[in-house]
Amino acid sequence: MSGVTIRPMTDGDRDAVLDLSATTFDGIAIDQQLSERSNTDLSTGWAERFTISLERHLDDSRSRTYLAVEDGGRIVGYVTVVVDTTTEVGEIPYLAVDDDHQDRGIGTRLLTYGMDELRRAGMSHATIETVAANERCREWYPTLGFKEYARQVMYVRELNDQDETTEA
Repeated sequence: MSGVTIRPMTDGDRDAVLDLSATTFDGIAIDQQLSERSNTDLSTGWAERFTISLERHLDDSRSRTYLAVEDGGRIVGYVTVVVDTTTEVGEIPYLAVDDDHQDRGIGTRLLTYGMDELRRAGMSHATIETVAANERCREWYPTLGFKEYARQVMYVRELNDQDETTEA
């Protein structure tokens, strides 16, 4: 894994991070599952909704993003951490490694770096989530010391003018 360094994200890296996300989360993103299971066309595609969500994290003042960068300057992965000084529980909402660079220890380095940053920021715990479809991470996170504490189920209901749920 020589030639890969970890550094903070800069504004100039934003587009590369967004592009990397579109490929690495393909097949496991909740927004994609919603699009595939919906009986109607949604106004925006899953990738656009996912990008909007990621951009909110990138713009959040509590959020910090770190990149794995090859010698040539190509971004091959990133981790985003959120510091919550009120609860002292840090979050790791996004972790991505380019498909062609997986199984080289880059994800482990990024996740470890992110946890170290949370520790330095005074967090007592780190949380990370994944969807049930992401079997790879569901098996990997426990090997890094994470313990499953809860499962969450997402319910979706279509809303339309013909099917009002409340009376006027």
